[in-house]
Amino acid sequence: MDQPDPADADGPPDGADAWVVFAIVDPTDHRVFYVGTVHGTRAYRMGEHPRVDDRLRALRQAGAAPVFVVLEETQGGAAAERAQVFWVDVLLMRGNRLLNEGGYRPPARTAKPKLTPEQRERSLRQRALERGLPENTGQPWTAEQDADLARLYRDEGVGGTALQEHFRRTRGSIAARLVKLGLLTDKAELRG
Repeated sequence: MDQPDPADADGPPDGADAWVVFAIVDPTDHRVFYVGTVHGTRAYRMGEHPRVDDRLRALRQAGAAPVFVVLEETQGGAAAERAQVFWVDVLLMRGNRLLNEGGYRPPARTAKPKLTPEQRERSLRQRALERGLPENTGQPWTAEQDADLARLYRDEGVGGTALQEHFRRTRGSIAARLVKLGLLTDKAELRG
């Protein structure tokens, strides 16, 4: 088995979301006792898992140095979670007694509560404002707004910039709606 500490390895794969799946081996019996993941090249830190911390302290007090082994390098946290589940299952089948013996399972995803239409609209407006976008970004178009848009663009010749201000929407949204209404064949045709 390879013995580099994840912090000292050549590094994970290139990319902003590189993860390492590692094992900690007890040097006295050469068995893996923990499988974990770290983001980037950060090593395991004491205080993250009390049972692992206790085992590491006991080994060090006995004069033994735990061995960190890189099992796999992945891109993305979800891939790291899947890899960790795989390695926990493999090592358990090979007779290792892991401190995460129940097998690692990602936390259950809780369903987001259903929002009322009013709550959804407020949420979309808030996100748009936080991102510096017009207030109505992401909002559905109403039949009244469609009629108003068609009238302003087709009959009054109002340009894209004025329509953006009037409807408090992005230029792309205005152009896409005009295409949908059949007033443009391509979004790039939006004038002014």
